[in-house]
Amino acid sequence: MTNREWLNTLTDEEFAEWCIIDHFYKFKQIEGTLENGEKVMIDVPEMNTLREIASTNTSSLGGLINWLKKEHK
Repeated sequence: MTNREWLNTLTDEEFAEWCIIDHFYKFKQIEGTLENGEKVMIDVPEMNTLREIASTNTSSLGGLINWLKKEHK
């Protein structure tokens, strides 16, 4: 499923939130291992926001177009 296809699965409310919410409000936890072997839980952003996607390229429009074509992770 491409990111474009994923966007089509969102409800209107989910899409609106994705467009404007800062990723700092949505985290998921993953387990990580420190160099000493200790297991820890790490908070990582649940998804990229529209602002983050647009800022990954020198052209905001180009960055968004490229992101839409990529597979959703």
